Amino acid sequence: MAYKLRENEDDGLGSQKRIQSNPVGILLTPKGGIGIEDLSSAFSNMENYGMYISNLRNKAEINKAVEDYFGPSVPMKRRALEKQRGKPFPIKTKQAIDDLIRQISSKSSLLKYEIEGNSIYFPYKSNVSPNITNIIKEVMKNAGISPEQYTISIKQDIQETIRKYVKEAIQRA
Repeated sequence: MAYKLRENEDDGLGSQKRIQSNPVGILLTPKGGIGIEDLSSAFSNMENYGMYISNLRNKAEINKAVEDYFGPSVPMKRRALEKQRGKPFPIKTKQAIDDLIRQISSKSSLLKYEIEGNSIYFPYKSNVSPNITNIIKEVMKNAGISPEQYTISIKQDIQETIRKYVKEAIQRA
């Protein structure tokens, strides 16, 4: 949480009061010779997600595709289906699953974002992963975009903070 210090004018003693700003998301802003299009295309390429591609396995459609391709996890069902097919299912490894996900997914749904002016905005409410910043850095690194070419900052809900402060001031008056 980010805090701002504000002089408390009511008590006249010069004491300071903390006002909490509500972070609502993360902003990714290009700098150093790249544009917003470069950042956006980095997020469109599934190859850039690296180790985070496995996080897509939680989706029902991905789980269904994995089971259809590699067979059921229950050994009895697996053997019965292999007999029906006349051939064994492929060996299920992390790399094989990641490759399958890349094949069936054209765009990652791991990060949800919007373009706001010259920045990409990742709202907290749409992104359930607590590792948003780490995923962003991984995508940028794998896309060949160095940390000197972008900035990551927290977007604060200033309007909500002001409303809250005004409401408190009215209640004290």
